[in-house]
Amino acid sequence: YLFKINYKLNMKKTFLLSLLIITFFVLPKHVYSQSIKSYSNGDVSVGRILSQPNLRIFDVKGNVFFSQVPDPATPLYGYSGVFFETYNISSAEVPIMYPQWTNTYWIGNSVQQMYRVYSERFYANGVWLTSDSRRKSNFRDVNNSLDRLLKLKPLIYDLQVETREEMTNQWKQNVINSGKNQIGFIAQDMEKDFPFLVELDSASNRYSVNYIGLIPEIVKSIQELNLILETKIKVLEEEIESLKGNCCNQSQSQFENQEHNNNIAPTNDGANNTSVLFQNNPNPFNTETKIKYYLAPSTNQAAMYIYDMNGKQIDRFELREKGENFLQIQKGKLAAGIYYYTLIADGKEIATKKMILTD
Repeated sequence: YLFKINYKLNMKKTFLLSLLIITFFVLPKHVYSQSIKSYSNGDVSVGRILSQPNLRIFDVKGNVFFSQVPDPATPLYGYSGVFFETYNISSAEVPIMYPQWTNTYWIGNSVQQMYRVYSERFYANGVWLTSDSRRKSNFRDVNNSLDRLLKLKPLIYDLQVETREEMTNQWKQNVINSGKNQIGFIAQDMEKDFPFLVELDSASNRYSVNYIGLIPEIVKSIQELNLILETKIKVLEEEIESLKGNCCNQSQSQFENQEHNNNIAPTNDGANNTSVLFQNNPNPFNTETKIKYYLAPSTNQAAMYIYDMNGKQIDRFELREKGENFLQIQKGKLAAGIYYYTLIADGKEIATKKMILTD
């Protein structure tokens, strides 16, 4: 019996000695290559870290992948992800995520883009927006940009920012100052005339404005304004040429006398064979005005056209009576602004003049 006990004890000693020898040779390799290591101070390292001074609380060496797992039990969050929360940071300039050397940091790529990014401020050396025609369809012209842009009201304002209790006083003040003296528009005011540039985020119940989308509207308004200026210049040039002709070819213009006397004097053959358009009176007007004109007896067909500042035809009036007449213009549905009226006789533009409608 004692022999058996002694034999078992010797077997255990032999097993423990063998285990100790194996551990001695194998343990260092596993210690240095273990995937997860916990240190006595509470720090944790993931990956192969042979000698790493100044370990963070959680230090990862190598690539890190986070898979998105559906989480139907959490309202509004259908997928789990990576969340960053910072407490007791003494400086507002400490970033949560550092770029790599040469300031390299990628979020998404051209194939898998970020769907949405929220930020209080965004600084960059350059911003490029995808504008490839191969990714666009259903093209339409932009119209009446000038009228709609003139309704916008640029404002300087202070943005309401949020601070947190764990922030230092200096940090809180920096956040508050960052929201002061902003300049822009009110989204709710823009929504009527620029519905495609205003968006309501249902999650936060906040309106946002696509300011970059205003650039095409501004370009279009410049084009419309240029067309208006070209029309005005043409009208002024025609008036100058007309005045030169009256000055040089007639010692005293019959039409000047006619306008002064409010009556047209016929020539020797009993009729003046040149149609004339006069300035409306009163001008400016707020209820109605009269446009004086003279149609030569030889005129077969004539009409008066009314245009807005964008060159859009507002109205057309057939003129059937020859000689001196008046066309009365009522305010009606016309909005306050600048309008142009043109006399066309037998397919020829006689003259174009400007009239102003006030509130």
